Amino acid sequence: SEPKSNRSFINSLTNREFAELTIRYREEPHYDYDIWDEIHQCGTIDIFTTSDGCEFEDMDEAIEHELWWLDEPYEEAPNG
Repeated sequence: SEPKSNRSFINSLTNREFAELTIRYREEPHYDYDIWDEIHQCGTIDIFTTSDGCEFEDMDEAIEHELWWLDEPYEEAPNG
């Protein structure tokens, strides 16, 4: 049956599906040095940020970390 609310939809997700939804994605400029040691932008890199703020350049690594984090004991944030 269809979830009755957004919350019930979230509760119906597997850990992997939930992890994939909670990881944030952004592109950042990538820089490298040329043969004259001058820095130039040479494209972009993908950055995936997990719920606990860890950053990865590979989505699969980010998902694996997020799955690990989801199974960790809950700790209240220092600022409550």
